[in-house]
Amino acid sequence: MAELARRFELFGRAAQARRYELAYFELDEIGEIFHDDLPRAIRPHDVDAEILRTHRVSFASSAIPALRNATRAHDADAIARAYAHAATICNGCHLATQHAFIEVSPTLGASVPRMDPLP
Repeated sequence: MAELARRFELFGRAAQARRYELAYFELDEIGEIFHDDLPRAIRPHDVDAEILRTHRVSFASSAIPALRNATRAHDADAIARAYAHAATICNGCHLATQHAFIEVSPTLGASVPRMDPLP
């Protein structure tokens, strides 16, 4: 998951900088993690496998295509919307698996996980 977080952060930073080729590369790497690595990963012992599968499929079938289309079109507004949607899916999975403290900011360029100071 640490590699996924790093790649998601790099995607956001590259997209924010309008470095679309780099963003697209990071998105391909994210896709490989969702396709190849996550299905084989050892899940936390107290987490239902179906919850993980549902979130993984949701991200792979909606977030990744939206990010790809927006990045391919070099559409900064669409990338920002798709990124925020992807972050929502990530955070939903974290909440469902008792890891809500691992927050993904919906803002391009923010650190992953979110490291803003708490009030």
